[in-house]
Amino acid sequence: MRLRVESRAIQVRLDKWLLAYRTAPHSVIILYISCDSNFDYVVALRKLSVHCNFGSQWEQRMRNRLVSGVKDDKIRNRLLSEGAKLTWERAVEIGITADVQNNYTMRSSSVCQ
Repeated sequence: MRLRVESRAIQVRLDKWLLAYRTAPHSVIILYISCDSNFDYVVALRKLSVHCNFGSQWEQRMRNRLVSGVKDDKIRNRLLSEGAKLTWERAVEIGITADVQNNYTMRSSSVCQ
């Protein structure tokens, strides 16, 4: 219970801090987000992007942040191998597919033991 309260307090402070930078379209704010899955990371990025004024560059900036923030080097290399044709949607698809594959592998290895 205490963890949830502290987490909420941190989120409220972060929201206020980001709101102050909302009017600066060219500001670059680098945040390190720790998530257990690529899906959680995508959700966190989308929530934080609400406070950014990326305008027409939203997809490009979000894609770049997703690629640079992925924990797994294999997934990052897979994303980078797509080159210039990588879109935000495709990057999300690759990340979530990797989550599904990892979950399936972990479940099937625990069943086989």
